[in-house]
Amino acid sequence: MFIDDLQKLLPAYRIIPITENEYDDVFELQQTNAYYFSCVQDQPVTYEEMLEDVAKLPPDTQREQKKYIGFYHNHVLEAVM
Repeated sequence: MFIDDLQKLLPAYRIIPITENEYDDVFELQQTNAYYFSCVQDQPVTYEEMLEDVAKLPPDTQREQKKYIGFYHNHVLEAVM
């Protein structure tokens, strides 16, 4: 339902839950944001760090509560939330 509501607000995007099928796309997106990662860590982001980010849960959160979604435009992942 959440994704359906977002899709109505952003019809130019294909909005999907991130699964293992999209991990390479997420990593590629993270690599395009070198400035951000230079502010939060001392080295470029690694594939393993991307996997940790996808799997990490906020405190007091259950797995089924976490939503990790991707916003694709023209078949290119442009954002994750």
